[in-house]
Amino acid sequence: MSAGEGECTNLLEQAQRLARERRWDDAARVYHELLARAPDRPDAWEGLGLAALHGNRAADGLRFLLEARARAPDSARVLSSVGIAQRRNGLLREAIESFERAFALEPQAGILINRARVERELGQLPQAIASFQRAIELDRSAPEPWSMLSNALREAGRLEESLSAAREALSLDPWFAEAHLNEGVALHRLGQLGPAIVSYWVASTRLAKPAPVLANLRKALLQALHGGSPLAHGGAPPREAELVARLLQSPRDAALALALGQLEQQRERTATAIGCLEHAAQLAPLASTLLELGILAFAPGRAQRSQEYVLRAFESGSADAACYRRLSEWFATRGRFRLTGPRWQAILEACPDEVPVLVNLGAALQRQGLPSASVRLHERALRLAPRQIEALLNHGAALSDEGRFAEAGAAYRRALEIAPDNAITASNLLFSLHLDPSVSAQEILAEHIAFGRRFAVPGALDPGRFVRDARSRDPERRLRIGYVSPDLRAHPVAYFLEPVLRAHSAGVEVFCYSDAVQPDAKTRQFAELVPHFVACAGWTDAALAERIAADQIDILVDLAGHTAKNRMLTFARKPAPLQVSWIGYFDTTGLEAIDCRIADAHSVPPGQERWFVERVERLPRSSNCFAHPPAPEPAPPPCLERGHITFGCFNNPAKLTRQGVAVFARALRQLAGSRILLKYGAFDDPTLRQRYLGWFSEEGIDAARVEIEGHAPLQAFLGSFSRIDIALDPFPYSGETTALHTLWMGVPLVALEGETLVQRLASRVLRVAGLSEWVARDADEYVAIACTLARDPAQLARRRASQRAQLAASPLWDHAGVTRELEQLYRRLWREWCARQSIRIQLPHVQSGGGAVF
Repeated sequence: MSAGEGECTNLLEQAQRLARERRWDDAARVYHELLARAPDRPDAWEGLGLAALHGNRAADGLRFLLEARARAPDSARVLSSVGIAQRRNGLLREAIESFERAFALEPQAGILINRARVERELGQLPQAIASFQRAIELDRSAPEPWSMLSNALREAGRLEESLSAAREALSLDPWFAEAHLNEGVALHRLGQLGPAIVSYWVASTRLAKPAPVLANLRKALLQALHGGSPLAHGGAPPREAELVARLLQSPRDAALALALGQLEQQRERTATAIGCLEHAAQLAPLASTLLELGILAFAPGRAQRSQEYVLRAFESGSADAACYRRLSEWFATRGRFRLTGPRWQAILEACPDEVPVLVNLGAALQRQGLPSASVRLHERALRLAPRQIEALLNHGAALSDEGRFAEAGAAYRRALEIAPDNAITASNLLFSLHLDPSVSAQEILAEHIAFGRRFAVPGALDPGRFVRDARSRDPERRLRIGYVSPDLRAHPVAYFLEPVLRAHSAGVEVFCYSDAVQPDAKTRQFAELVPHFVACAGWTDAALAERIAADQIDILVDLAGHTAKNRMLTFARKPAPLQVSWIGYFDTTGLEAIDCRIADAHSVPPGQERWFVERVERLPRSSNCFAHPPAPEPAPPPCLERGHITFGCFNNPAKLTRQGVAVFARALRQLAGSRILLKYGAFDDPTLRQRYLGWFSEEGIDAARVEIEGHAPLQAFLGSFSRIDIALDPFPYSGETTALHTLWMGVPLVALEGETLVQRLASRVLRVAGLSEWVARDADEYVAIACTLARDPAQLARRRASQRAQLAASPLWDHAGVTRELEQLYRRLWREWCARQSIRIQLPHVQSGGGAVF
């Protein structure tokens, strides 16, 4: 870059900074200076034109922008700015032409919105409405176009649609004053005076110039209270009209605003309820009002505002037991913001001794990866109610997450003593046993078998009840496959299942039974992806089994095992002729009613079938495939710039035992200056962080070499891989999804391969990906592999450049191929079942056995 070019660049940046600061005259002065040096720069002419428009010099703005257009005729941004200037100068038809040309170059919602404004000003309401609607199709997240659409629809006489559009705007932004006004006008013209009056009043509290809306409000009040119009209601005036009339007379009466907000809540008008409660809280910041505001305000993108209201509620000095009950009920039914930091710590420590409150808040802490705080609340609850099952279950889960495995097992066993038929407790115990290195594989298998016997359903294994007609025994007909999971949402299971659902052939008809308690965008995606999607959260196990049987599912696939919200008791009823365990769990289910476990030779090598009650069926290359979420490009290994190696472990700390820390420390001791980054949501818990720092200290690793971080959104989490050179997989409980994330981000991964499936999750991924040289057989080899990688920065750099392509070419990313192999397995299993049923029908005296169908 020449000195002149550098100077122009500096001037442009200076002008743009001044424009961002809204110092338009100063920005214009710098743009003129830039144009004196480089008169043909379209960005300078454009900036000068926009500065003139903001300075209310419309004619100059258009003149300058036309100069920019002459130099950049194919710039959508410049053309759009020209259109804005033409509109400001009254050249409406020319403006539409400019917006059309800009949109043809770059189809952006903002260009359509500007065009629609001009069409509305020209009285071209059908065209304006169509443009607003097209803009919304491009971006449904912005409230402004919905509000502007409401205006146009109202002017076109389409009042119901206008009202609907205003409410869409308010659902996106309950604080949007213009949308409240538009809602009020639409309601007013529809004769709904009571709601219209509240919308007007809320708009008046938020608009900088409320005089016009106050005029509408007084007119509506006159009609509602004094019958000044045919629109007036017969009988008594609306309650909200009386309250607003009194508020206009006594604008500082918090009780009136609170009563109005509560009335709006009852009528499920959230946006106006928020406006009323905010006004009440400004006048009298009572804890109950602030808490309700926080609950109402919570929405995508509004969590920060919501949390601040809730924190203020409990810091107001007026929070009582009722406030804690309300908060705990809210957290019991929905996942909310994270309860971290000293402000939350003080609130939780002041929690009253009420068992339901302690349990609900403790459960919220456990779900959010804050086990130590959860343990403290549940210990308080259990001192008050030692036999409370939910408290025992949550206590066990929190202890397990905290790494206190023996105590977690004791909590679950205590719960089973109190309620021996509680399958949730039994499943939690089975899951937690895998985290405890002191429990042998034989003991874990025995516990699974005991579960299967305890919860077996008599008669469930009689295959004869599935023989309905000759067609049901046709080995070549289209198969009805049912997938059962609580995790058809933003969850790791979704990344394994989605590519298979997309790749399934016409030879199968797919049913999904979703137990997602809180459906999300991914849930909706699944619902659109398959022909039959059944939302079954809250159904009993028997009701779900009946539905599956009624759907005549041929092969029912479990994707949860003994994880949370599983349907083991539905599978125990044997609602389908063939039942299969696949992704989602890492061990046997223990149920003879489940016929087979899908695996591959790396996850369950020949000879390891003894760990399964089910028959093991292996896919030829990989037991699954994976659809990685969008991720940044791999960055160079940081050791090239920092001069030292950084190891990383981004797994749940419940999987990282004291023994694992000792092995990690061996590698750190062998590499002078090396460091390690531990990252997972549970590390938001300060007690957990201190425990791991203490363990590393016991191994001679100074705290300055250990970095520990907590929760991060997925994209930030993936970006953090750029900060480590080599990843270390935990053991004995390995990590599969994290291994796939790690490798996709170009980072080598060292894994210790164990005997059972749960101990081979990462090593399986490495072997399928063709990276078996990073699989260790023991701790010594694990440390040796890690150190060998660390001593070859050039290899680390090559891996970053090539690893993603290697993964993409592996079976792990061969969605179509793995799905075909899965379907071939389904077909073989079905043919074998049909053959057995033919024999059974020919020999009707044969009795059904008590074991699995196979």
